[in-house]
Amino acid sequence: MVKKRRQGFNRSKKEWEQSIARHIGKFIDNLKGDDILNLCAAGICAYGSFMAAKELGADNALAAGAAGSGIIAYKLATSMNMIAGAAGCGYLASVGIIDLYGADLVKKAESLVQGQHLWGGWLPIWAKKGSALQEWLFPEG
Repeated sequence: MVKKRRQGFNRSKKEWEQSIARHIGKFIDNLKGDDILNLCAAGICAYGSFMAAKELGADNALAAGAAGSGIIAYKLATSMNMIAGAAGCGYLASVGIIDLYGADLVKKAESLVQGQHLWGGWLPIWAKKGSALQEWLFPEG
């Protein structure tokens, strides 16, 4: 059996195009529905964390870091470890992505945090009723 010699980086434009198309085809063939759903959910968590950080006054670099931590929190929340799952759910609830608390607790928290910044300012993002992120994710209708 003759072994095919690898081409490395010495390829023509057409060979590069065929190679890239072949790799993309393999990627799409191996893609599952769960992978697409995880990608969408991670994107929502990243966007929500980014917008929460921007609403708190962060610049783009800090907001991008918050987006990355939103993806990490999503992976923690979906893990099979109870402690890691609780940490991930707590982070996602703190930025307002998931509604972890009941309406009564939110009303009590609103009365407690009027004009205060508890926990570095993260609590008011989900407790504040008029925030853009809260209205976008949980519209009242």
